[in-house]
Amino acid sequence: HVYGEGPDRLFAFPIPERLLELRYVQGLEALKVERLHSVARAALDGRLNADLLLSVPTERAMKQLMTLPGIGPMYGTLILLRGTGAVDAMTAVEPRLPAYLAHFYGLGAEASPTQIATIADGWRPFRTWSAVLTRVSGDRLGLQLPPPPESGSRLRR
Repeated sequence: HVYGEGPDRLFAFPIPERLLELRYVQGLEALKVERLHSVARAALDGRLNADLLLSVPTERAMKQLMTLPGIGPMYGTLILLRGTGAVDAMTAVEPRLPAYLAHFYGLGAEASPTQIATIADGWRPFRTWSAVLTRVSGDRLGLQLPPPPESGSRLRR
């Protein structure tokens, strides 16, 4: 959809009905178009309703979202936190949060899941936005992240 005219023109993501009409999207492989169709059907079925997702515990909402093809922890978090407008939900997906909390709270090492939960409990009722601000602050300061753990396997070329 396009809203407005001239320099005030805004483009919005297609509505679910329009997504279901698409058979081909330039730059997307067929599997990803199928996944968009799955998300569109979920939206039309009410499974992406913001009130519904916010009415259940975060862990349950994430499990529901990750049943959709192509939706893993990162995209599930984006749907849950950004798509619903949640202000007081936390997920364990933000990869920078443990290191940034270590810096801002003087922990000496990356924050453990228990430490993150304890710190975030003090942020209620704005845990979502406090985590976002922590991430933005760490990014702006250029905080260094530890290297990712070794997976034991090498990428094949």
